Amino acid sequence: MNIYTDPKGSAIATKSFLVDDFVPDRTDMEIKTEAKEVGPDTPATITVSGKYLYGAPAAGLTLEGDVVVKPTRESAAYKGFLFGLADEEASEDSRLPIDGLPELDENGEASTDLTISDLPATTQLLNATVYMRMQEAGGRAIERSLTIPVKNRGASIGIKPEFSDDLPENAIANFTVISVKADGQKQETKGLRWKFYSLNREYQWYREGTARKYEPVYTAEQVSNGSVDATMDGGKISVPVTGAAIVSKWKAPMPTARLPASNSTPVGS
Repeated sequence: MNIYTDPKGSAIATKSFLVDDFVPDRTDMEIKTEAKEVGPDTPATITVSGKYLYGAPAAGLTLEGDVVVKPTRESAAYKGFLFGLADEEASEDSRLPIDGLPELDENGEASTDLTISDLPATTQLLNATVYMRMQEAGGRAIERSLTIPVKNRGASIGIKPEFSDDLPENAIANFTVISVKADGQKQETKGLRWKFYSLNREYQWYREGTARKYEPVYTAEQVSNGSVDATMDGGKISVPVTGAAIVSKWKAPMPTARLPASNSTPVGS
């Protein structure tokens, strides 16, 4: 590109730039499912609908996809409740290919029954995010995704802190606890045993080269314990807050609730 002050004179500046070809998307795709959960023995039917943007069905286009399984402590069905161990070591997300996907039919539609067999070992809940890619004849693809809860492998315990901010020292920390069956429905569970710990923080100094540095070290001290019955409305726990972090740990009286849950409540340092 040349810049002139006099069209008949010489250019006062010249600028070069690269012009790449840009081809906008020519297709659109929608994926959906009516399944509420998916698991090794609980298939979820995924339906795909594709079309060209000028209106014709995307008949004959190929599909490829994979599913990512990721732990989560939250459940959309139980807002505010936390499941599983808060201090569980993070694991890598599990990504699995979806094999045997069909081509889109003459109406631009296809479906597949998805099951997930290789589940990571975790005390937390799991979500499966399904990614589908529809490829044009030239190899260009568009991608869409949806997320489905993974069916629990056993009953689980959920804890809901009845507060949103840090608590001052000598306040009362209130919690609600529920017991959830493998099918996701609440159940009554008697005799859930709980323990509360105070997390005491100290600092450990160390030398790195010529510099002195420090890091926090936490030790747990049990401050109270008891048991609670988780009714359909949930069991209630109240515990005084000391000048440290409070951690709650839970254990079921029988193997019916295999997922312990913990919650950390930061308070005064």
